[in-house]
Amino acid sequence: MAQIHEDGVRTPTPRAWVALIAATRLEAEPLLEIWGTEGKSAEADLPDEQEKTPGFVTTEVVYRRWHVFADIPGANWGEAGMGAIVVETGYDKTNTAQALTSLLERAGMSRLPAPAHSNWERKPRLVVQFGIAGAYPASGLSVGDVVVATEEVYGDTGASTPDGWLSTECFGIPLLEVAGRPSWNRFILDRATAGRAARRLRWREPGSGDSLVGLAHVEAGPCITVSCVTGTSEQADELWRRWGALAESMEGAAAAQVCLLYGVPLLQVRAISNLVGDRDREAWDVPGAAARAARAAAYLLTQLEEIFPPASGAFGQSAPPKSGVLAESDNQ
Repeated sequence: MAQIHEDGVRTPTPRAWVALIAATRLEAEPLLEIWGTEGKSAEADLPDEQEKTPGFVTTEVVYRRWHVFADIPGANWGEAGMGAIVVETGYDKTNTAQALTSLLERAGMSRLPAPAHSNWERKPRLVVQFGIAGAYPASGLSVGDVVVATEEVYGDTGASTPDGWLSTECFGIPLLEVAGRPSWNRFILDRATAGRAARRLRWREPGSGDSLVGLAHVEAGPCITVSCVTGTSEQADELWRRWGALAESMEGAAAAQVCLLYGVPLLQVRAISNLVGDRDREAWDVPGAAARAARAAAYLLTQLEEIFPPASGAFGQSAPPKSGVLAESDNQ
């Protein structure tokens, strides 16, 4: 498909693409293994010493490892297909924000690595964040379960006082303000989209008749982001009472904040590696959770027409992408 300009010159229609971000290589690798066996090979201008793996190309950008796919295997939209870039961001908030900002800025300047630089759109249609998380005991989730975030919250950003913790509203200055709408600690994701994503995954639960191997129970709900992984029952209870979240990570709210700034939808899917409480690493299953989160993310990218129906505008032929991330004040 091509665009015809007033002077009669035909140029290829810019290629749609999605961005996927994972904090660590351990979390990203299961997805790369899934796609590496099914994806089409892509050529790129890479240093001679850079390994070329069938299905994707890899390049180092600002110390972040990027994996560029010319086509997403199994994608279920349009004849033209859709590309993808998987970024290993590094863990915690600053690494996530820097890596995602770098990706979005380079896309906006048409400076993506090959083959993406040839004719890709200057903004991804969607950011998918995937990886592991710790579940709060009161959430009812177990190790291996999957959560799709409906909102993201900076769970411990604020101020401590003799009378207890205060959110960033105590400063009187919003953490972020977009189009006159302030955000303090909370970023609202598109709940309808999260709900549709969770429903698609639930159809693949064990016993559903169409099981996605290794995928357990699925819930949609709020998640929080912390700088210090919760390691005591007392702290877990306090954060649960404060936010009522299903799970915690160290990156989610940072991605939501950047996506709100750039007007890009965010879909966050995580698998539970541990229950939050008194720290017991022997009870964790990080590799298993990473594999489940990757399988869930890969499956959701084959279901985008169901998750984003045409009326949403996110994947329409002419409609611009909608943000899918709202300021905290939009939910009040």
